[in-house]
Amino acid sequence: MNNPDEFEIILAQQNGKTVARIPQLGLAAAGDDIAGALASLETSKKKLMAELEIAGLQELVMTPPSQSRNRLSATVVMFAIKSAIVAGVIIGTISITTSLIVDRVAEASRAYSGGRFWTNLETRLASQASSAEMPEAQKQKILADIRVVADRWRPFVIEATRIFSDTPKATDKPKTNK
Repeated sequence: MNNPDEFEIILAQQNGKTVARIPQLGLAAAGDDIAGALASLETSKKKLMAELEIAGLQELVMTPPSQSRNRLSATVVMFAIKSAIVAGVIIGTISITTSLIVDRVAEASRAYSGGRFWTNLETRLASQASSAEMPEAQKQKILADIRVVADRWRPFVIEATRIFSDTPKATDKPKTNK
């Protein structure tokens, strides 16, 4: 059992009185001067200790401040560990979710590019070619849509053709070696 005299005493002046406190025990006493406040505090402490001894609870008060600080640091360490676990779970969840999304996007992009795209296009063209004749209005609508798309892309296609062709552009000047 530790000595109850190891607890910290705080002295303060309030309203012309001297107040002595032991925060760990929740005790406070006032006096006209320091000696009076300390004497009153000592009386209160002895009364508390006697009541706790009768109840068999004196070990609750006998925890020195250094041990209570150790309990606080253990609480902070436990909080840090729990926070790290929660952060790890969140980061893991985000990583797994991101990986799944990237895989699905990559799979979808493979379905609409390369060989699969052309196979799909060929299959659809074959099914359209073998199906019954479509109405004239629908044909005209499709042709009009194709013309709009062609008109929009024509300048780019013409320029790309010029870039990749071996014939010089009309605006290019012939190169001369000097």
